[in-house]
Amino acid sequence: MHIKCFSKAFDTLRHSTTLQKLSTLPIPDHIYNWFVNHFQNHSHVTKFLGQLSQPASINSSVFQGSVIGPPLFIVNGIDLKPFHSGNVMDKYADDTYLLVPACNDHTVSDELQSIERWAEANNLKLNKAKSKEMIIFASVRGEKIFCNPPLVLDIIRVDCIKVLGVLIDDSLTFKAHIASICNTAAQSLYAIKILKSHGLDPQSIFFICSATVVSRLTYAITAWWDFISATDKQKLQAVLNRAKRWTFYSETSPSIADICVKRDHKLFYNLLYNHNHVLHCLLPPESSKYTV
Repeated sequence: MHIKCFSKAFDTLRHSTTLQKLSTLPIPDHIYNWFVNHFQNHSHVTKFLGQLSQPASINSSVFQGSVIGPPLFIVNGIDLKPFHSGNVMDKYADDTYLLVPACNDHTVSDELQSIERWAEANNLKLNKAKSKEMIIFASVRGEKIFCNPPLVLDIIRVDCIKVLGVLIDDSLTFKAHIASICNTAAQSLYAIKILKSHGLDPQSIFFICSATVVSRLTYAITAWWDFISATDKQKLQAVLNRAKRWTFYSETSPSIADICVKRDHKLFYNLLYNHNHVLHCLLPPESSKYTV
């Protein structure tokens, strides 16, 4: 598995290239025209020693703070595909994940060259310093079966990577993620304790605890909760228990398990009744008959 990043991706993305790829999508004309208008007539000036430079047109970059930034980058990456069949490429904004099975390990160099060619054609540059390689090991009776395919030059091999904010190790477990979020949450609890000692009111403390500690513990929890051990679940709950003892978290507030169950139900309800939900297509076909 490889992670590819592009240097200053949101600054160098060409408007003309993005609009060209948008035009290939089945979107209404008025939506496409809105994007055209969105990219027009943007410029910037530089002020130095009280003097302003002449305006310079902005013909590349995704404007910071725009909610359409990541989707536009996804559109721009429509034509970024694996070079060899059997390999898989998952993309979100400027993060690209290339999955290469063991039978295709000889194709890694070709894939990297293909990505570099695509990046050059799209005014981007592959950032090898931030890219990582991780080999996922098979295991028998808890022991890893070691294989050592050719090392990819200029890319560091690691035993744990962060995928959209969630740490996954080379055995496809989330132990590193649990350790990381518990450590970060514990630091947040200590910071809240200092704020309390300086007179912060209880209501504000509850809000801060929910916004920092609880949000960190439950980030993307529906993706990994069912894959962690009972011991790891207890570690997460132990952080909340400490927050309760320090009166940062209400005794009547839900546990980690209750939060997860509620989010699972909400997610399933949304994808069941929202036909435009990205996961709706994974549901089995509707059945008009019931069997006993």
